[in-house]
Order: sequence, then C-alpha cells, then structure tokens
Amino acid sequence: MPLVCNKCGHHNTWDTASVPQGTIWPDDSDTAAGLRAALANVEAELARFQTYAVDYISALLKAKKDVEFRLQGVVYPILSLPTEIIARIFVECLPEKSRRRFSRKHAPLLLMRVCRRWRDIAVSTSELWTFLHIRCLNVSPSSDKTMVRHGALSTPSLCRAQSRLLSLIVYLDRKFWEGREVHDDISGAEALDISAILPRLERLDIGLSAEKTQLLTSWNTPFPQLRCLSLSSSDSVLSDILRNAPILKELHWTRRTDGNLNFGRFTSNTLTLLEITGRGNDVPATQLIDILENFPSLTDLICLLDLEGFDPPDHDPLTFPNLRTLKTISYGYPSYDPEINVEISVLEPLTLPGLTCLHCTTSPDAHLVTDFMSRSACAIRDLRCEFIERDPEDVWHALALFPFVETLDIDLQVHISPLLQCIDTEDKSGLQSPRLLPRLQHLTLTYSGCAVEEDPINYIRIIDVLRRRREHTTTAELRSLHIMVNETTEWERYPGDTLAAEFHRFIANGLDFTIGVQGNVVWPGA
Repeated sequence: MPLVCNKCGHHNTWDTASVPQGTIWPDDSDTAAGLRAALANVEAELARFQTYAVDYISALLKAKKDVEFRLQGVVYPILSLPTEIIARIFVECLPEKSRRRFSRKHAPLLLMRVCRRWRDIAVSTSELWTFLHIRCLNVSPSSDKTMVRHGALSTPSLCRAQSRLLSLIVYLDRKFWEGREVHDDISGAEALDISAILPRLERLDIGLSAEKTQLLTSWNTPFPQLRCLSLSSSDSVLSDILRNAPILKELHWTRRTDGNLNFGRFTSNTLTLLEITGRGNDVPATQLIDILENFPSLTDLICLLDLEGFDPPDHDPLTFPNLRTLKTISYGYPSYDPEINVEISVLEPLTLPGLTCLHCTTSPDAHLVTDFMSRSACAIRDLRCEFIERDPEDVWHALALFPFVETLDIDLQVHISPLLQCIDTEDKSGLQSPRLLPRLQHLTLTYSGCAVEEDPINYIRIIDVLRRRREHTTTAELRSLHIMVNETTEWERYPGDTLAAEFHRFIANGLDFTIGVQGNVVWPGA
C-alpha cells in the first residue's frame, strides 16, 4: 500500500521486504565515512517514517471518532444535539431544590453514568453542582460539636460549581437499633465550620438543633447573597442574620427561645415569605401587626399563633396591600371555645386587599369574615378551615362568603352531606341550600368526627356530585378530591365493587381521587 507524506512528499510501501540500498547508500561506499553517511540516511528515513506513522495513526483515530459520533447520532439521536442544549436538559432534570441530595439514582450523578460524552458535559456544566448536602455525624448528646467526615466541604462539587452561588443543606441522620440510639464513629472526623462558604451561599437549610446551629459559624457576619434560609435557632441568631442578609427573600424559622417574642428586633425590607413554627414558642397574636409592619414586602405569612390574652386593638384596621397568603395555626390555647373563635379575630384589625390564600384552624365566623371581606374586597381562591357546626345553614353561610374559591381544604367534625349539598348543581324544587363555590376544582375533606353508626361518607352522593359538576356548563369540574378520615378505630368503609368501578372511571378521565386514614392513603392502590 503506497504511503505518501503530506508534509515532505516522501512515499514508501508497507510491503517492502528490504530497503532499496541504492536509494539509501551507494554500492561502492564500503568505507567508514560512507557507512556513517548511510547510517545517517537510514536514521533520517526511520525518523520520517515514524513521524508519518504517528500522523497517520492520529488521522485514523480522528476518523474513527468522527464515524463513531455519527453512528451514535443515528442510533441515539439525542447525542447529535449541541452540547449547550444537552447541558440545559441536564439542568432541567434536577429535582426541586428542597428535595435535592447526591444519589446515584438522581441527577446529576445519574447523568454521569450513561456514557462518556454525558459525563463530560455534566462535569463541565457548573449549574449542576451548586448544591451541597452535608450529613453530620450522630455523636453523643453530651458533645457540643457538630462533627462531619474529614473533607466534607472539600467535595468535587465546589470545584465543578466554579464561581456560581451555592445551596447548602446540613442535616443530622439519627440511627436507632432496637430502640436505642446508635452513635457514629467520629475517629478522624472534624468539627463543621461553614464560615468559608458563607459569601457564596444563596440557600441555606440547617436541620440541626438550635444549640448545634449556633456553633456552625459566627452568625454576626455578612450573608451578601443569601436569599432563602431555613433553620431552628434562638432569637439572637435570627436577629444577626436578618441584619446581615440584605437580599433575603424567604425565611423558614423554628423558634427555640423561651419567653416573649419581641418583633422589634426583626426587620427586613426584602423578605417576602416568612414561616414561623415551633410549638411552645408560638407567635403572640398581639404581634401579628408588628410582623406585617416590620416586613413591608411580605407576601406570604405562615405562623403558629399563641392566642392567650388576644384582644383586637381598638383602632381602625391597618392596610397591608402586599400580603397574598395568610396561614395561621393555633391549638386553642389555653382552651378552644367555638363561640369566641379567637383565631379568626386576628383578621379584625387587618385590611388585606391582595389576599388570595387564607388558612386557619377554626371555623370562619360569618360576622367577622363579612366585615373583613367587605373592606378588603379580596378574592380568596385557596381556603382552609374547619366546621364543627351541626347546622347545615352555618356551613352554607360561611362558604357563601368565598365565591371565588378554587381550592378548598376542610376539616369536618360532622357529616359531610351539608358540604356536598352546597357544591351540588342539582336543580331540585324546594332545595334549601344555595349553589356555592362555582369555581371549586380541588377539594380535600378531613373527617375528624366521632364514629357513628351511619356512614359519614356517602359515596353514591359523591359520585352524583362529581357527575353533575362535570356536566354543568357554568360550574367548574372537580379535578381532585381527597378524603382523609382521622378515626382511632379501624376504617373499613370503602366503596364496594360497583362504586369502585365508577370512581375508577372518573380517575381514568383525570380525577385525582384518594381515600386516606390517619394520614396514609389506603384507596385506591393501597
């Protein structure tokens, strides 16, 4: 096979049995000088051939790679996409930020196991590596340190993330064996200190006790990029963070300080979502207005309320136009009295024209809600409340105040028939209940009443309501219906075969329907 060098034009053949001596040295040059010259010629020829061979093999390898790439593009069309498109798809494959953790079953580690090209793209896509998940070791309760494996913060992710902002989750995975807590081996471990990456943190989620949280770093330090924070801490730690986080938008705080909470220490002009939990350290209802005043940009407020001693202030209601979501939880402290309905009373000093989501754990008092809705003129689309009234008209009058509701979550302590009756579209003469909630699409019913001889869930009536709302032209179709039963006795009142077939037909047509007991879905597909 003739071979021609593209650089010098020299050609040779692979099948040459011997080197043509006339070309390399003359036949009459059998002298020392002639042989040295001939040897130099042979070495030069050998060097030219080796150079050519290397170039030729390189060209063949390149051709092989090009052909393999074209073959992959035919067999696996996705590999023919530009690298930038594949990288963008990889980013979209990431789980939600609140659910991310490094696992071989999920992106980005899963993507690196498909093929070499995907691995190279994944490694070079910095956006895939901005999430750090650090498991703290479970050490003796007497230890005041948070221990991690050596190099926990020196992972390849930090390098692959390049200069991007980071999200960090710190958590403690406790282990138990035969009812006994098992502690990790901490030999070679080190105390966790997150000070070095604080300037790069965009999200921080700390799942540790308030005492462990306080020791992670010096909290009175700048958090220039922090936008989302979740932690359990004392009041002093949160006060330091708010003072040093100029662009914080979202705060999920579990309060771990005993005594009164003075919101005069907490202010932020950028915070839009605030969630306060920590039963036993509830927010005094008297400070609800302080919260709204100290966080003027707040759009979503979720908090546990301490209702003890609450008395609506005697002044004109204050307007907070930015608030869209108000979710309050109370446990009837010191005692629950449905006649007083203190939790709904927190709306009395407020005017919220932008409110679209209202969650509370008591019944919506018709008088208080009427005054609130008339001055706020807001459209509540997401409502959660409870009904303990046994008079159906009380249920109807309360729900009539929320004509724009699309999502309804109700805790019932009575039979659900009054509720089904008010969302039914049946045209029947003498029907006493009004047709309510024409925009309702998502309904969750939690039955917390005592066990009764009569089945509180009338499946036949539910099927009739579902069918009639689907056929009614001016009423929204129910797209989800979840029934949760909080019974201490074993629940066995499931749909029979005929009714189950009807529900399965609705499910096949897009209805999200489940029945649950004590928080667990048991039908269908239990």
